[in-house]
Amino acid sequence: MKLVEYLELKRRVREKLSTLIPESRLKVVQRDPHTRRKPIGCGLTVHVGYGCTNRCLYCYIQDMGFSFKGVKPSPLSGLELAYALTLNPYFIPGKLGTFLAIGSITEPFHRVNVNVTLEFMRYVRLYLGNPLQFSTKMYLDIDLARKIRDFAGSNISPLVTVVTIRFSEKLEPNAPPPQLRFESIENLRRVGLKPQLFMRPVIPGITDIEAKDIVAEAKTRGVVGVVIGGFRVTKRIISRLRSVGLNVDYILAYTPKTPTGSEQIPLNITDIRRGIVENVKEYGVILHFHACCACAFTHSVPCWNLCWIRNGCTKCPNQCWIKQPSIDESSVCDLLEYMGVKFKDISVTTDRITVHVRGKVYPRELPIILSTLTRRTTSIVTEK
Repeated sequence: MKLVEYLELKRRVREKLSTLIPESRLKVVQRDPHTRRKPIGCGLTVHVGYGCTNRCLYCYIQDMGFSFKGVKPSPLSGLELAYALTLNPYFIPGKLGTFLAIGSITEPFHRVNVNVTLEFMRYVRLYLGNPLQFSTKMYLDIDLARKIRDFAGSNISPLVTVVTIRFSEKLEPNAPPPQLRFESIENLRRVGLKPQLFMRPVIPGITDIEAKDIVAEAKTRGVVGVVIGGFRVTKRIISRLRSVGLNVDYILAYTPKTPTGSEQIPLNITDIRRGIVENVKEYGVILHFHACCACAFTHSVPCWNLCWIRNGCTKCPNQCWIKQPSIDESSVCDLLEYMGVKFKDISVTTDRITVHVRGKVYPRELPIILSTLTRRTTSIVTEK
């Protein structure tokens, strides 16, 4: 497909969906945050609900204003969610489009959310066709695993979170125990999916110490790969961890500063994560540093976040650099003209697109649209 054809596809799908939704609901959907949310590293987060009762001590959703006391499902239907995404200026439909990630501010398979999650998956697959991923700590029995496959398709990217076995009761008081999560991995594998272990957050002094045991057990259950993620802390998280006797000074040693208020401070644990990679190589699982890489691998497309260009790549079998689309300048020019961008010059290389625009005004979504469609880093240079 030419680059312009992706935006034309988006327009056609949007127009079709708008005719299938009651007029009384159109304005509700048009005000929904999914219509304007920017993608982050894992992709564009799809919120099937709000809040989580697992009460994991390392979780930051309370600092984002969401509750540990209850779960509220999304008010959108699956059809409405698909329509909302087509209204989002950053969103591109299709297999080479925007990655979609479910599970960021709630537990998608909490009993309150499960039907919404399945419905969202169904309509994403039916109307949009985007790479889709979910993360969960819940127990997924064989029947639910089959439903996930049937609703989302066999190429969905499942992530099952386990960051500790020894301290799970302390750190994840209301979540299903790790052994049930390992059973979830087994059930997902039995129905033909490719589950990956989500080792995030990596808690220094805990996750790195237990990593081999966790991966060894996951391997026996059929896990395909492991995502070794990062860890962000807040003042509230540090207080919770201290309250159960963890050595928070050791954790804070990996932060550039002590967090205040609700700010999220990422730990500098690159060496720890690389150490985990070395320690678990013997199990023969595919290793990633980012969830987006797991999604790219499962869907056999180049990573939308360009990790192989931005130094976050583990050189997994997906080999994104080989699957990068071939792009010529005329295709980029057509896209810019379609978007109404007044440009002076463009440059296309293997890893980068540079656009010199006339004036200082251009669509705010332009860099993300170009980066997603071309799988190259994008620079916009403004000129008089």
